[in-house]
Amino acid sequence: MESENLNHYLLLFHLLEYWDREWRKNMTDTWIRFEACDTNDPDTLVGLNYQGSLPPPSQRAKNPSQRFSFDPKQIVDSSITNLCFFDSYGEFLEVDVRELDRFRGEVTVAWNANAENSGVRPENIKTLTSYSWFPPRNKREALLKFADNFLENPESDTVAFSLFRRETPALSIDLKDKKFQPNLDHLKKTTSSLNNSYLAIQGPPGTGKTWAGARIIHHLITVEKKRVGITAQSWSAIENLLEATVKVFEKEINENLDSEVKPLKAALRKSKPKDKDPIEGVTYSTNDKGTLFADFDLVASTTWFWAHEDFNEENKFDYLVIDEAGQLALVDALVSANGARNLLLLGDPQQLSQVTQASHPCRAGVSVFEHILNDEDTIENDRGVLLDKTFRLRPEICEFISDQFYEEKLTYDTTCEKRKLVKGQNGLLWHPVAHEQDCVNQSEEEATVVAEIISELLGSEWTAINQESSTPSEESKKLLVDDFMVVAPYNAQVRMIQTKLLTSDIDGIDEDTVKGMVGTVDKFQGREAPVVIYSLTTSRQELAPKGRKDDFLFSPNRLNVAVSRAQCLTYIVGTEELISTRASSISEMKALNHFCRYVDDLSKKIQA
Repeated sequence: MESENLNHYLLLFHLLEYWDREWRKNMTDTWIRFEACDTNDPDTLVGLNYQGSLPPPSQRAKNPSQRFSFDPKQIVDSSITNLCFFDSYGEFLEVDVRELDRFRGEVTVAWNANAENSGVRPENIKTLTSYSWFPPRNKREALLKFADNFLENPESDTVAFSLFRRETPALSIDLKDKKFQPNLDHLKKTTSSLNNSYLAIQGPPGTGKTWAGARIIHHLITVEKKRVGITAQSWSAIENLLEATVKVFEKEINENLDSEVKPLKAALRKSKPKDKDPIEGVTYSTNDKGTLFADFDLVASTTWFWAHEDFNEENKFDYLVIDEAGQLALVDALVSANGARNLLLLGDPQQLSQVTQASHPCRAGVSVFEHILNDEDTIENDRGVLLDKTFRLRPEICEFISDQFYEEKLTYDTTCEKRKLVKGQNGLLWHPVAHEQDCVNQSEEEATVVAEIISELLGSEWTAINQESSTPSEESKKLLVDDFMVVAPYNAQVRMIQTKLLTSDIDGIDEDTVKGMVGTVDKFQGREAPVVIYSLTTSRQELAPKGRKDDFLFSPNRLNVAVSRAQCLTYIVGTEELISTRASSISEMKALNHFCRYVDDLSKKIQA
């Protein structure tokens, strides 16, 4: 058997194990968190005090709620959506979070029928821990179908097989042609020429991945008369691309009032939101009545829908667009291909990567975009397209990001040179801070420096660039609270910085503003701000929390995202001892090199 074919069969074998491995690791970690009752664990609420039952929030939500209080000094991840406790049989029982206020120390959970029948009284619950396992359900059957088909006919001409085998996309256009440019017209033409294949578009920071994706979808529906689907790892990513696409259609209608423009028929397979406005013009429905939304031009849903067993060659969508493909598992992309003839992958594994709990042999645990890149930093020009021009980053920031993460292929639009802070520095700044005592996951000294930087810069002038019009224009503005983004590797430091800002008497700072401006890297993926401040927090390498040194503190992906949120200025705040860490492995050396390059070669140093 040829080595390439052997690798395919090994990968397929381990893909079949993917969800079982994830489930076992998830259950083990949940047990450990629950038993530890660690007040410094952001995923666990301990010392709960029962505050009583609340009626259902609406007629649609039939389950009552149970409210608990906890010590607001606890470090809590405010993004938790699911919690669990042990029932009387020793099994985990999941409840949805309806409200979580970590500043007041209050959490409200939906008390579903399983909780009511669990044999556990809510007043006896003292600990709740996060529960993030979502069973594959019908995706498992879709994967088995894929495996059967591959074993029967491994050379079959389908998009799923093409993706699995890492074949070059089947196109009528030569991507290696030097005349090919990654502009919108070429991207539309290239995507339209797919034939049971896939196209990957890698979008580094500020290159307009979502902007381009929305316009490609518009072209496929209006010009090519195709039906298009949208999926991603998270609902927020799905809705973000759907909303951007709807706005393209709205703009076309507004600009062509005298002509008959066919309105978009779009559906989101989800209930209407209660906490925000729905996307105008989109049908919200969880019941497709067995038609798989056959009457719609554009349908957005999670991977479970696209793995539906009723999809066949007659009712498949023409295209499925996978957004944030650098965060979607390869196995999820393969089963999602069940619902479409062609795939368009939008993403960038050099930014936030896929989150897996378990280890997976033979690269079975990589994201679909990592599978295509095959350990390269940028996509090969015969397999996809690199969007190589950023419209966000000043030249100094772009130089660092391009050199360290994109093989020096990322350039900047000339308008980025005009975006600047009128008073003070622009580009990259390093602000060393001395810690009086060793800090692990929170540093008051660094929180104080963050508050001082914001206080000093707040209200100063900066030059913004309006790139919405056909001719970008300069606009003089004053830095507001919303123009700052503060990033930290740990929730404990996020809380520390928020508290410091609230007690620093800075105009415009309140509980709502600090919630929006301070967070971990995950919170700010896809966002931008004139000024970004990155607090490294830990005093020395050996103090980094177990398992967090590589994944959080020295992660190249997280450094890339943190620095590249900035339009004008990035501060990194930390100790000289941390940056002077000696690497103990090749991977650690590579990760540390990014920080050394920032501090020693490119940034300007603020005297401590």
